[in-house]
Amino acid sequence: MVRHHKMVLSITWPQYTPNDDGEAGFSLAEILVTLVVLALITAMTTGFLGQLGKVVQVHQDRAAQQQIDSITRYLERAFEAALALPIDISQNKNRAFFIGNSTDLTFVSGARIGISEAALRTRHIHLLTQGHANQLAQEISMRRFDKTKNGERAPIIVPIIEGVTDLRFFYLGKPGKVPDGSWASTWSENRSLPVAVRFSLEVERDGRIYKSDGFAKIQTSSR
Repeated sequence: MVRHHKMVLSITWPQYTPNDDGEAGFSLAEILVTLVVLALITAMTTGFLGQLGKVVQVHQDRAAQQQIDSITRYLERAFEAALALPIDISQNKNRAFFIGNSTDLTFVSGARIGISEAALRTRHIHLLTQGHANQLAQEISMRRFDKTKNGERAPIIVPIIEGVTDLRFFYLGKPGKVPDGSWASTWSENRSLPVAVRFSLEVERDGRIYKSDGFAKIQTSSR
């Protein structure tokens, strides 16, 4: 007689241990692995955002510095074009060609206003205080006698840059004259132009200070 043996395959499936509410939960190992993965993802994201913030700040710093440097170049070209001509043509004696102090200067040069033709104009570059902020501006006025129905035409005010925290002009005189070949913080010599003008400009942008220095040699300085 042949006997047949029956083979029984038994498979045991993992079971979650019910919690107090009768619901299946996670083991401590699984929770720890999840926390480690989340920590790694957070660290990677934080590092990426930090690097991105640095890149953005570098870009902003570069753009702000380029803006201030362009203003410095503009002022240099303006000062270089100063002419040995009296500022006030109504005066007959002691006509000043150039008047300046540490934050304010006036001179004559060729300038264009809007689409009008270039002409000789008096240019007054100075700081305008607006609340807690300073604005560097330029007043351009006609030198010739020009009246309208309401009287003499008012100067045109052209803003140059806002947020100025510090501005300093210095003027170089010719040897043998006053000031004697040295830099001074004022210039008021009659019928005379300084040899050169140097200046420093500081501007605040988003709580950060940007600096730029300029130097202009006046081409028509009187001999």
